[in-house]
Amino acid sequence: MRHRSVSTITMVVATRAGFITETDEQEELMEQGNQYEYQEAEEPDGLRMTRLREVLEKSLQETLKACNLNAICECFPLAAEKNQDALRDAHEKICQFLSIEVNNEFEQIIEERNVAFKLNGLDRLIADAKSKGITAGSRTLPDLSPEMAVRARTAPTKEAEIERLKALLEMTQLDNRRLGNALNRSSAEQRVIKDEVSEAFYELQESTNIAARMPKEKMNMLLCMIIDQIRDP
Repeated sequence: MRHRSVSTITMVVATRAGFITETDEQEELMEQGNQYEYQEAEEPDGLRMTRLREVLEKSLQETLKACNLNAICECFPLAAEKNQDALRDAHEKICQFLSIEVNNEFEQIIEERNVAFKLNGLDRLIADAKSKGITAGSRTLPDLSPEMAVRARTAPTKEAEIERLKALLEMTQLDNRRLGNALNRSSAEQRVIKDEVSEAFYELQESTNIAARMPKEKMNMLLCMIIDQIRDP
């Protein structure tokens, strides 16, 4: 419910005081109401209202594209075969009817809900806020582009993700160092084993060479002595 203006309140007071009649007051109030409604209805389109009309027009055109002549012919193949011109005229009238009805209903909704006045008011508030500077607490926010505003809005989330990735990187590096140390120890152990095997192989080869140069009788005697020592420790 709209609040009465100062002139309206003055009219009511004057009526109760007896300066004007109730009929005069009613006529004056009706005239003021009509002027107010006329001003709201005649509100020119602002940026957002213009964009809203563009969206409606685009949506309507996309809808009419789906209702093309080929689709109509597929729905009525016999009529398309016998009298395609009549079907084409019917299609044009249907599209014209839909366009007129949709636009009329849209304009009716805009007028009933006073959409243009409200959207233009929003435009004025935004323009006024930009001219004065939008404040958040004691700080004044700069005039940011939409891209910069989105990046600023998502910055805390990205910073938290960066911190999480840093912690994960530190854990991964620590695990890599542990695995590297274990690998180094394993490599050192393998080198020791390799050296021991090489030394044992060298000793075996030397023993084989000595045995090859030893006479057979002496070798047999040596083997017998070794066997006796094994049997009688």
